[in-house]
Amino acid sequence: MGTATHQPPHAPHGHAGHGAAEPPPHDWENEINAKATTIWVVGWGVIFFAALYFMLPLFDRVLHQEIQKKVNNLAPTERQDLEAAEKTFLSGQEGRTSKKSIEQVMQEMTRK
Repeated sequence: MGTATHQPPHAPHGHAGHGAAEPPPHDWENEINAKATTIWVVGWGVIFFAALYFMLPLFDRVLHQEIQKKVNNLAPTERQDLEAAEKTFLSGQEGRTSKKSIEQVMQEMTRK
């Protein structure tokens, strides 16, 4: 007993023409080309690390240039104000919850 949706075994599948060959069945064990995949993974790994090798020194150079420009080459009054603010912060006079200086904290840490 059949239904109208079943096709006889000799009829072509899907929308292919009468002379079209059926596609080969999936071979799940041999579908991935291991040699080509390995070459791509190793190749892109080498490219990635080569890019890092060249980009990190470039980043470091740009960082040092920005530090030079924005900190070390400040006008004398701005630099003196910045150093004074850092010294008052580090001495514990303002801006911190602990009013101990850095020297006092270091002495407490080394005693233990």
